[in-house]
Amino acid sequence: MRFTRSDLRFSVYAKGFGVYHLSMNPSILPKSEGQTSDLAFTLFELLIVITMIVILSGAILPAFSNYINNQNVRQAAEQVKSDLRNAQNKALTGGASDDLINGEKPLYWFVKFTVDTNTYRFYTSVLNTSGVCTNPTGNSIDQGLSGQLPGNTKIGSSTCVFFSFADGGNASPSTVYVKSSSSSTCGKVTISESGLISLSYLQGATCP
Repeated sequence: MRFTRSDLRFSVYAKGFGVYHLSMNPSILPKSEGQTSDLAFTLFELLIVITMIVILSGAILPAFSNYINNQNVRQAAEQVKSDLRNAQNKALTGGASDDLINGEKPLYWFVKFTVDTNTYRFYTSVLNTSGVCTNPTGNSIDQGLSGQLPGNTKIGSSTCVFFSFADGGNASPSTVYVKSSSSSTCGKVTISESGLISLSYLQGATCP
């Protein structure tokens, strides 16, 4: 058995002669047979603690999972907003304006969103019509694919957002939704005719 300094008590009997009396703290002495320690846990107490942990885990884990899903929706909506802003900036700065389309310079950057997908594509185009949105082939130049949206989030609506090289404006007001089957929250990215991009969040039945 090992003892610490606090377990021992020293007292001086004869100062100057180096004679000491050594006594031991009785609380650290071994228990006699049949004697139990006050510090021990009974099996019943351990079962109560384990039961409480299981109950608390069952209550906390679903709430934590819902929090993660909601955060994924918010992160995805922020990504869509940021990518739209980047496309708008490329239009304003004339990005890829020297890439000819059927002998003509492009006049628009646009982003094509397709419902229930987790990516979207960027294009430059001479026109900003619904026909170009439906079938970009031959009427535009593919400028690349976006990164994947986080978690199990997806685009909630099919649409195209066009940004003019002239002023960065949008041909008509547009809305892009971001959703998740695991969350009651969805993101709503709105692009005004003047090109103002805003983000809000919807709950429950208001989500597409």
